[in-house]
This record gives sequence, C-alpha cells and structure tokens, in this order.
Amino acid sequence: MTRARWLGLGFLAAVVIAGSIWALTPATRFVVGSVPSGDGEAILLTRRNDDASWFWVELVAADGTLRWSTEITPVEGAEALGYTGATATTDAVLVLGTRLGEPSVAVVLALSRSDGHPLWETTLSGAVTNSGAGRIGPMLLADAERAFVVNEVQGADGLLHDRIDVLSLATGAALWESAALDGAPYDYGLDVSLIGADRLLVSGRFGSTAVELDRASGAIRRSIEGAGFVCRLPDRWIGATRGGAVAVPIAAGEPVVSLPIASGWRVALNAPCGARGDDLIVGLASDDGVGITRLDPATGLAAWHLPLATGDFAGDAVLDGPLPRFLPVVIRGAGVPRQELVVVDLDEGRIADRVDYSDSSAVLVSSGRAWLWLTSRAVLVAVDPDTGRLAGATAYPGASTFDARAEDIREGQLWIMGSTWARPADLPWVVVDLETGHLSGSNGGMVAAEVVGQVLTPGE
Repeated sequence: MTRARWLGLGFLAAVVIAGSIWALTPATRFVVGSVPSGDGEAILLTRRNDDASWFWVELVAADGTLRWSTEITPVEGAEALGYTGATATTDAVLVLGTRLGEPSVAVVLALSRSDGHPLWETTLSGAVTNSGAGRIGPMLLADAERAFVVNEVQGADGLLHDRIDVLSLATGAALWESAALDGAPYDYGLDVSLIGADRLLVSGRFGSTAVELDRASGAIRRSIEGAGFVCRLPDRWIGATRGGAVAVPIAAGEPVVSLPIASGWRVALNAPCGARGDDLIVGLASDDGVGITRLDPATGLAAWHLPLATGDFAGDAVLDGPLPRFLPVVIRGAGVPRQELVVVDLDEGRIADRVDYSDSSAVLVSSGRAWLWLTSRAVLVAVDPDTGRLAGATAYPGASTFDARAEDIREGQLWIMGSTWARPADLPWVVVDLETGHLSGSNGGMVAAEVVGQVLTPGE
C-alpha cells in the first residue's frame, strides 16, 4: 500500500472519529430570553449554536435543576423591546413566536407546565409583527381561562394596526380579537394589563383613550377619554391627562377621581409612579425640568411637591410593588451629555443624595428595596433602605447586558443570564434575591463578585 493511500485512510479515519465525537457531544445552546415563572423558577427560550434554526423552551429551577426541555422548531420564540414572548399559568407555559421563513406568521404554543408536553398550537390570522413598534408592555398575558396576545397587524390600508387576539387557554381556539383599537391614537405605544377579576386595561400614553374591556367578550366596560396609563396601585390605576391625572378605581362602579397637578407642571413621560403607604408618588415635568409629588389618590390633596433638576426622567425604571422610603430616580440633562442619580426621601419630600455619573442604568424596586442596575457593566448597586446612600455593589462576570423590564423582577428575584454558549445542563445564570441582595441560585459556573472602590463612573 502506498504512503499516499495510507495518508488518505488516516485522514478518513480522523474525519470519522471527529464526526463521532461531534455526534456524541451535546450541542451547545444560547439563552435568547428568560421569564421568571414562580419562586425560584424560570422559562428559558434557547437556540442551538451550530444551526440557528433549532429552538427549545425549558423550565428550570434557580439551582440548575432542569424541569423539562421541549423543542419547538420551526417556531422561534418572540423577543422584542426587552420583553420575552412567554408566560406561565398554573397548568401551562405559553410561548408566542413566528415560523422560520415566515416572519409575518405568528404562532402561540401551549405546553404542559408539569412536563412540557405540547397541548395545542394556534396560528394567528393576518400578517402580524412582533417587532414591538407599537407596544410599550408585555406581548403575552394570561388569566385562568384565556391567553391575550398583543400584536400589530397589517391592514387593508397597508398600515400597521394594534390588535389583541384572545385565545381559549384550554384549546387555543380564537375567542375574540379587538376591533376597538384601530381608531385610538396610541401615539406613544400600546400597553395592556389585567385588572380586577374580569377586565383588560388597554391604553397608550398621553392623549390616548384608555378602555377597560370585558375579558370574556371584548365589550367596552369603561372608556376614559385622553387618559394614558402611568401605573397601577393596589386598588386603582393612574392615568395621565393633558391637564393633570386621574385615579381610576379598579372596583366597578366607583367614581374616577381627578388629580390636580401644581400649576405649570404635568405628569412626565416615563415618570416614576407607585404607592407609598396609601399615597401616590408620581414624577412631574415642566418647561424648566422635572419634579416629584406625593398626594392622596382618593382626594387629590398633595402632601408635598419637590422640584428635582433640569432635564428629563430617563425612563429606565422598573417599579414592582410598594415604593421604599428612599427612591432613586435617573435624570438626563436637556441637550447636554449629563446624567444624575437623585435619591428622594418619599416620607419627608427632600433630596437625600445626588450623584453625577455616566453609566447606562435602570432603577429596580422590588420587595420594598431599591437597586440600580448598571446595564453595560452587569453590576447591581444597593441603595441603603435606612439612609438612601449607595451601599455596595456586586458584579456578575460573564453576564449578558440587558435592559431590565417588569418581567425580570417578578417574585422578588432578578435572573441574570450568562452571555456564553453552553451545554443545556451548563447554561449560565445567577438569581439574586432582591430583598437581601444575596444569591438564591446559580448555574454554569457563574459567580458574584464584590465591586471594590468607585462604583459609578463619574459624569463628564
């Protein structure tokens, strides 16, 4: 046998061995999106690295335990504006996505929450888009009986129109779709949320007509002209109007309360908003800058009004639950590359601290604590609940950078995903308890590291 032939056979053997090793090696995956679905549990949307046309849904525990993994190819789960097209009910995990090669065909999948077994699949009608261009909130919600899908659909006029598709949670059958939204001017995007036991709140921002729809039929139960949704308190939701604000009781039949705002001020776009005790805290804007006020939502009487700075609210705030005494807000300078962190004492109506800095960031409030998430550096900064001062920071090496949204801090926990490809069992993440700041789970070798020295990058 000639040397050339020996070399040829050797090369062939090497190829066979390499192919066998490749076939026996678990394909690595990447986490596309994550949604906390319960205490210490999350839904992951993942894809395979060697072929981007393979997709999975996985239910995992914070400690790395895999509940189940279900391949959903050729459906790719939706991810837009920081929101992931997935949610969970008691019995099902729901996923919104599109078919490969058919980006305008939207599909909703229902999987058993206990084992990931497919329950049903529904293709939505019309040419839809999950780009999020007309949406400022979640794209998929559910109650005990129905799934609500927020989409844009191309109309006969060639324009995109907001639409809500409502499906039976048991079968996936179409129940109704909204037609009341086509004429509404949602200039700043569409937000949809569940309120009360049987209504769906649909609104935009300023100048919109907010409507409460019956979840079973889609019929309009209440319509409030010119009120854009700002935030929700335990017993009412707050809407911004051109001249002030309104407090709309969630209980049916109770009157809407008009909330007068100090002269020259208005509810600010991207305003911080939430409850402190029985009172409403809401950010305001004027021609000269921004401020914040505390008032009684039942009467409109203000306890205090506090101007803060020139500029605008950054809007990168995720506020879940009651507000702490010390609330950090981020203000960006008007026309200049300036950014300031201002900590407000909500009980006394005073500024407790202020710092110029340049890091991209988001304010997080959950479990009665406030935090600052430094987006580009994957660093979580604690705000001392007793003084309002910055009180230490923790870095998460290898973490993906992400813009935090309400879905990221459900259940009082922050899931931080790693940025690397890994075998399914080694997908990297850490889970932070937002009450204590301690890790409540991790996987794939991800760790937390204390930041020593200066935490915030000084502003210019």
